[in-house]
Amino acid sequence: MDAHFTHHYYSPYQTILAKKGIFGIEWPSAIDHPLFYIGIYSAIGFASALASVLSVTAQYTGALRASRILFKYAF
Repeated sequence: MDAHFTHHYYSPYQTILAKKGIFGIEWPSAIDHPLFYIGIYSAIGFASALASVLSVTAQYTGALRASRILFKYAF
């Protein structure tokens, strides 16, 4: 049963990508350099959090501005 899990079957396309890398970039092995990929995932997480904060800020300031304009003209 263990031999079944140790065999990996790659298509020719996966083998080419593994050798050349995507867009000609040779990425380091995740086994040899795990912190590189942790850094990439962290950067994606921080970028997502920043986009979320900016989105909420824009919605909040837009709603506040709209309510002030409506209150000014309503009374």
